[in-house]
Amino acid sequence: MIAVQIARLPVACNRQTGNRSDRQGGHPLPDGQQDQAERLLDPIDLSAAPAFTIGGLTIEPAIRLLTYANGETETLEPRVMEVLIALHRAQGRVMSRADLTQACWRGNVVGEDAIQRVIQRLRKVADKAEDFRIETITRGGYRLLESSEAELGHRGDAPSLAVLPFTNRSGLPEDEGLALGLGEDLIDALAQGVNVRVLASSATARFRGRPLADIPGAGRRLGVRYFLEGNIRRVGDGLRVTAQLIEAASSEIVWSRRFERHADELAALESELVSDVAAALGATIYKLEMDRALRKPAHLTAWECTARAMAAIRDYGAEPLTRAITESLKAIEIAPNYGLARAIYALTVSGAYLSVQLPDPAVEEDIQQQIERGFKLDPDNAGVLAAIAAASAYIGRPRDGLPRALRAIQLRPGHGLAHYAAAVCRLLSGEEAIGIAHCDDFLVVEPESHLHYITHAWRGIANARCGENAAARAAFGESLALFPGNFIALLVLTGIAHGEGEQEKARGHLSFARKLEPEVTLALSEARIARFFNGSPRLDSMLWSIRAVWAEISA
Repeated sequence: MIAVQIARLPVACNRQTGNRSDRQGGHPLPDGQQDQAERLLDPIDLSAAPAFTIGGLTIEPAIRLLTYANGETETLEPRVMEVLIALHRAQGRVMSRADLTQACWRGNVVGEDAIQRVIQRLRKVADKAEDFRIETITRGGYRLLESSEAELGHRGDAPSLAVLPFTNRSGLPEDEGLALGLGEDLIDALAQGVNVRVLASSATARFRGRPLADIPGAGRRLGVRYFLEGNIRRVGDGLRVTAQLIEAASSEIVWSRRFERHADELAALESELVSDVAAALGATIYKLEMDRALRKPAHLTAWECTARAMAAIRDYGAEPLTRAITESLKAIEIAPNYGLARAIYALTVSGAYLSVQLPDPAVEEDIQQQIERGFKLDPDNAGVLAAIAAASAYIGRPRDGLPRALRAIQLRPGHGLAHYAAAVCRLLSGEEAIGIAHCDDFLVVEPESHLHYITHAWRGIANARCGENAAARAAFGESLALFPGNFIALLVLTGIAHGEGEQEKARGHLSFARKLEPEVTLALSEARIARFFNGSPRLDSMLWSIRAVWAEISA
């Protein structure tokens, strides 16, 4: 392989978050509301704050006590109680991070990770009380919705839906791709509706292969009103799909139907299924957009391979990544003009390149060709745009990928990979604060996704790039709690600890990382750091720390 120096982007760390109207994309408040809005920012005095209730939950700020409907009590940390009061007194209005800082931290500078930890603590209270929820507003802030409001979902009266993984009833391994692809297509098509909110597939991927035991509980955790579940069976040359719509709160089946078509008419079967589900939800699906979402390559097997590749990406480790590469490459061989297959291949190969290969211009050029081919074949497909945007960032071209990631979000605001790609493109371009905001968006649109460990790791990298070590450690701690084998997190923690003079911790982090991946060399570790800290003023010090600790434990 030919070693190349990764070009640095001449962009300084940007921790500016903008004023309130800029962050929310709005305008100054009318005069009649200005005084009221300003009162919401008054510093909170717990000793003087009156007791109040949210549904069956009683809150006593002066003694920081919560009393749940069942009589159980819990004491909140002072800052957590202050944020709860601030959100409650806003009466459903959005409180930006700057607003919360002024009201609860007295305007002192505070890291975004501190606010996020408080919000996560309140969400645990909300899950337990079941009387309210904390909603994240993209690049806006947070708001508290009481149960009667929260049940309406994120888009007013819009119904909210989670599509559970469809079951392969044929018993044939080759039909697993059909079941996976059907679920993905239904999510993509239903998400085009003007009056329906659909969760990304990774939010429900963990339910594949096992029944959903607690439907009401899952509905509350995911914030949805309905679940769509079903199965697919091949009968001779035909396909039989059974689907049913379940109301989360009551666990009642509100609609069900069986569809039968010839195997060559899968797209028509899906179109009929989507239309029926939309009618049952009272939603409107644009036919043109639905047809686009359901478009298939001429050879159906290429679509099945791509579906299997997308499913493999959600698993941990080298073996699933290798499987994803193999399946997407197989799809390209079958249908060279299938844009999504090209995009997923570029994503998987670039992911492997980012993690396990030394810099190689030839490899980067090959990936770039796949990126551009995928874009040319399907330039208005959110899935294609999101995948190639992430791939661009992985090969060191985040500014090329960013416009495509933003376009994917515009086409499909609930597309988790699009927010993830935007986050990586932003932070590798030196826009760490906006990158972290996109990470937050990903956590919202893909709740309970098992891919959260990756997002927390990127948050850690963003904070480390700007020298915010405490925030970086917290983010990496969350990532490692979900996936202890995260080599990158341990590598960056090594550099942070060494830079702060904590040599024993630094040696411990790197020793554990090398036990996890004994084949990784110092040269590859340096390449990883160079990729993640490209354009950061901390690049040289991180590289020096990694080399020093590597030498110590290798002696």
